Order: sequence, then C-alpha cells, then structure tokens
Amino acid sequence: MVLTFILANTLTYADIADAMTRSYEGYFTTVKMDADRMQAFVVNHDLDLAASYVAHDDETAIGIANLGRRGTLGWVGGIGVVPAWRRKGVGNLLMQRLIESAKNTGIRDLYLEVLTQNSAAYALYQQLGFQTLRKLHILNFDALPAEPKLVIQSTDVLLAIERPSPVRNPWQSAPETFRHRAATLQSIVAANVEIIYSSSGQSVQIMEIICTAENAISAVPLIAHLRLQNPDVPIYMVNLPEDHPAAPPLFQHGAKETMSQYEMLLRV
Repeated sequence: MVLTFILANTLTYADIADAMTRSYEGYFTTVKMDADRMQAFVVNHDLDLAASYVAHDDETAIGIANLGRRGTLGWVGGIGVVPAWRRKGVGNLLMQRLIESAKNTGIRDLYLEVLTQNSAAYALYQQLGFQTLRKLHILNFDALPAEPKLVIQSTDVLLAIERPSPVRNPWQSAPETFRHRAATLQSIVAANVEIIYSSSGQSVQIMEIICTAENAISAVPLIAHLRLQNPDVPIYMVNLPEDHPAAPPLFQHGAKETMSQYEMLLRV
C-alpha cells in the first residue's frame, strides 16, 4: 500500500472526474462529474491542473484537491477524500500540497468555501491558518411572492457582467467566471436592479444581483418574474454573501436558506 500524490495535469478529464465524484460520495451535497463537466469546471473556474493533486493508494484514486488561480488570487476548487480513507489525514496532506502549490505559483490570497455543517473540514482549515471571512447563503426562492409590479427588461449580459458588484463576490460568482460562462447566462433589469441568471430548463440559478442598499428591494419582483416565467422548476442561488444588500429584503420576502458556507482566506 503506497500513498502517492499525482499532479492532475498528468491525468485525463475522465480520470479527474471519477476521482472527484468518488471523493464526494456520501458528502452533504451530491457531486457527479463526467469528462465534459470536469473540463467545463476547470475552464470556468480557472483551475490550474499543473498545481492540483489526485491522491492514490497504489493505482486507485482516493482523494482530490483542485487549485484555481487568477493572478495572485487562488481558490480551493474542491477537495475531497473517498469514504474509506476519511479521518486518516489524507485531506490534511492534500491541503498542505495545495498550499505549497499556491506559494510556488505566486498566489498571495488563497480562498475556499466550506459548508457550515462540515465541522471536521472547518476545523482542519482553521488549523492550517485559514481565517473565516463571512457566511455565504444558499437560497431557494420558490416561496417568493409571484406578482411583480415593475417593468422588467432583458439586458446585454456581457455588459451586466462588467458592472460593479455591491460586494466582493466569491470565486464562482466573480466576473472572470461569468465571462467564461457568458454564452449560458442571461440578465434582466428593473428599477436599476440587474440580475444575472442561468436557466437550464430544469432549474433557474440566480448568479448575481447588482443593486444598492437603497434599491435592493427590487430584487424581489425580479426573481418573482423569473418564477412566473419558469413555474415548474426550482429557483435558487448559491453563495449570496451575508453582507450583500439584497440579503435582508430577500429573507424578509420568503427566501429560504437551504444550506450555508463559510468563506475562508489564507494569506500565503
């Protein structure tokens, strides 16, 4: 039994996808990857496979750690260990290698998100020196009132992506991510509030809410409009920062938190 750590760029997307899927088995949320989804995930989030690792026991993948890189900013783009190898220090070893990769590639600020109920991982990241920045809400909007009273118009999503956000967004909601995904995104506006979203036919995901504290209430009828347009699918948002001005009115009008994460930072 030999434990080795292999750079992800030496593997196929199918191999990386298989390692990631199995490493998240039995996790709080389901992660299912195939080669195409894995490649899209790598591209959309600027993962550096030459600085990411897959842990192996002999020839079997038992864990994965992905590193995203944008200049001096870095992101832990998924870390997991297969069930049989959890609580044996593999996650710690993967994180240590990822931090070393971050240093070697010029990253100065390394971000990650961890589900608030994942106390074991949260404790590990604290031990490694990560500091908690804020809470990120994962929201369901199915209970929002469905009677918008504003004039709502479609906008140019490429322009919407470049508009300043009211707060610093986490990695998956950053402009760099949206630029990669622009062909799959749409945007609407009303009362100077703009929403970027994606619609797959099976769900609608709110990606970004561009507003101020003064007009944030208008995000409610905008999302209600999307409910009317998509009555039979769930509408949700991942990682709305707790300091975002739209958070209070959304909660006041029926948004439900289904899960939450801590955003953490390590100064490398």
